Amino acid sequence: MGRLSEGEKGVKPRALLEVYQRNVVVRFEGCVEVTPMSSGSGRGTVDGLSAKSARRLSHVLWNPGEGVEPWRSVWCLTYPRKFPTDGRECMRHLKALEMRARRWFGDELRAVWVKEWQKRGAMHFHVLTNVVMPHELLARWWNEIVAPGDEDHRRAGTSVKAPRDCRAYLLKCYLEKGAQKVPPEGFERPGRMWGTWGKLGEAVEVHELTPGEGKQIKRVVRKAVERRRRRPLPHSRDRAAEARGITGFGMAPEAQRLVKLGRRLDKERRARGAAEEAMRMRRRAAKRAER
Repeated sequence: MGRLSEGEKGVKPRALLEVYQRNVVVRFEGCVEVTPMSSGSGRGTVDGLSAKSARRLSHVLWNPGEGVEPWRSVWCLTYPRKFPTDGRECMRHLKALEMRARRWFGDELRAVWVKEWQKRGAMHFHVLTNVVMPHELLARWWNEIVAPGDEDHRRAGTSVKAPRDCRAYLLKCYLEKGAQKVPPEGFERPGRMWGTWGKLGEAVEVHELTPGEGKQIKRVVRKAVERRRRRPLPHSRDRAAEARGITGFGMAPEAQRLVKLGRRLDKERRARGAAEEAMRMRRRAAKRAER
C-alpha cells in the first residue's frame, strides 16, 4: 500500500473506524493513495448487479441501524401482460407505492428494494420491509398504480412472504439468480439495481484515527477477512477506490480491540521509523568525521 497524502487542500487527512451492528468499516478522508495507477472513476452505465453493489446491499441488510425494527416481510411486485420497457417509468410506480406505504405506516417504515427481470423481459421488484402489510391492501395499491381495472393482475400481481430470516431469504433468492440481473435487449434506462426507503445503514459509533492508525487497522481487518475466506482478497483495479477503506463483516464485537491494536501498531511503527532515522544520522555523522 502506498503512502497517504493530503487529498484536498485545507482538509486534514484522517481515518475513521465506523462500527455498525455487525460490521466494521475503515475509511480514509482527506487523503488519497499515491500510486502510479491511481485514477478517479465515476459511476458508469448500470448493466447488472456488480460485486461491489452486492456487498453494499449485504452490508445494509445486516446493519440497518439502531432503533430500526427487525425485517418482517418480503413483497414481490410484478407487472401484467403489458409492461413498461423504461426503467424510469417502473421507478415512478415504485415511488408511488412507497408514498402510499409511508402515509399508511408513518416514519417507522424502512425497506430495501431490489429489481430484476423475468424471462418475458418485464421488470419486477422484491421489497424487504420492517412492517407487516396485508396482502389484499398491497395488491389493491399496486394494481391501482400500474394496471387499474385489471382484475387478473390484482389477484396475481403481488405476494407477501414472512420467512423466518427475511435477510437470508432475500439474499439467497436474489443474488443466486444472476441471469435476471441483466437488463434485456431493448429495455431503456434500467437504473440502479437496489435502493432503500428511509435512513438505513447508519453507524452505531465512529472512532477518529490518524491515517497511520487507520492503515494498521485496515491490514488487521484484511488479514481477518482473508483467513475467513481461506484465500487472499482480490486487489481492485481502481487503486484509489481500494485505498478508501475496507469492510470487516461480522467484526463489530472486536471494534474496541481494533482501535487499541491500531494505535499500538502505529506507535510501534513510528518508533521504528525514528530509530532508523537516528541510525542513519549517526552513520552520516561518522562518515563526515572520517573525512
